[in-house]
Amino acid sequence: YYFGDINLAKDKFLRQETAKDDGWVPFDVLLTFNRLKALTQSAAEIVDAFRKSKSDLIEISEDETKIRRNVAKPLPEMTEDYKKNLNLRTVHLKGFPSDANYDDIYEFCSLYGQVESLEMRRTKDKKFKGCVFAVYKTIEEAEKAVAGDSKYKDENALLRENKVRYFERKNEYLANRNKRRKAKKGDKQENEDGDGVGDDVEKSNPVLTEKAVLKLKNIPPNVGFEVIKSKLNEFEKVMFVDVEKASTEGFARFGNENGAENVIKKIREKNNITDEEGLCTIDINGKEITLELVTGEEEIAYWKKFAMVRNERNQKKNHKRSKKNPKAYFQNKGKKRAAEESEEPANKQLKTENE
Repeated sequence: YYFGDINLAKDKFLRQETAKDDGWVPFDVLLTFNRLKALTQSAAEIVDAFRKSKSDLIEISEDETKIRRNVAKPLPEMTEDYKKNLNLRTVHLKGFPSDANYDDIYEFCSLYGQVESLEMRRTKDKKFKGCVFAVYKTIEEAEKAVAGDSKYKDENALLRENKVRYFERKNEYLANRNKRRKAKKGDKQENEDGDGVGDDVEKSNPVLTEKAVLKLKNIPPNVGFEVIKSKLNEFEKVMFVDVEKASTEGFARFGNENGAENVIKKIREKNNITDEEGLCTIDINGKEITLELVTGEEEIAYWKKFAMVRNERNQKKNHKRSKKNPKAYFQNKGKKRAAEESEEPANKQLKTENE
C-alpha cells in the first residue's frame, strides 16, 4: 500500500525518504507508520510476509533492514490519459456514519472489486466526514461499485459517483455559489453608491418580517402616533407607527416575527373575543381603533414601499455627504474615521476645576 501507485505519488514524507538512499526506506522508519505499527513491530515478520507474497512490487535489501519499490516498476507518469483513467477508477462514496472505521469500510468497498487505495476524508481537526475515495484496480470494478445499491451495514444508503462526476458536481456547486456571491456583492455596492433604488422591490419575497404589521383604522384626528405606539407597546414592542396627516388609517410595525398576530391574540383574550371573524379594537382616549393583521398581497405591498423609502433615504444621505466634501467622501468611503480608532475623540480635552 505505502509503495503503491496512489499513495507513493502523493505521500510527501515517503517520497523524501526514498530520495535519501536510491529508493530504500529502513524498517525503523516504516515501523513508525501507525497502521503498520498496529500490525507488528518486528522487521523480521515483515520480511517473512514479503517472502510469501506473490507481488513483485517490493524489493528487500540483502541485509534485510530496508525495502524499496521495484526499480523495474517506476511510478506512472501523470499524463492526461492516466489522470482520466485514475478518475474513472476512483469512486466517491458518501453517507458513512462518523464513527465508521477504515477496516470495515475497506471490507465493504471490496465487495465490488480489488481496492488499490482507500482514503477516508477528514476535516481539519481530523474528524471523519462520512465520505471516502476508493480506487479500484479496473474501471469495470469502479462502475460496479457506482451501480451498487447495498447499504453500509444494511443501514446507511450511500451517494455513489466516480471522481469525474464528483468534480463536475463540485464545479457546478462552486460556480453557482460564486454567482450568488457576486450578485449579492453587486446589490450591496449599488446601494452603497446610491444607485439601484428599489432593488429590494425586485426580490421574489420582499417581506422582511412575516406577520409583523397591523393596519389601523378609524384613527381619530386628535390621536397622534406617539399615543398609539404607547398603547400597543403594552402588548408587543413597536418599532414604528405610520399615520399620515389628516388620515384615519395607518400602520404599526413590530420588531419580531408574528408580533402583529400576537397583539391581536392578546387583545382578543383580554376582551374575551372568541369569534375569529370579529373585529379587534383597542380603546384610545375613548375612541375605538380597529386593528387588522396585514397579510398576503397587502403585506408584500407594505414591505415593497418600506424598501423603496429606505433606499431613497440612503441615497439622499450619500448624496449629502458627497456634496459636502466630494473628494474626502470618496477617498474615505468604507474607512473608519481617525477619531473612531482611538479611545478619545481627537479634539477632546479634559477640563480641570480651574478651567
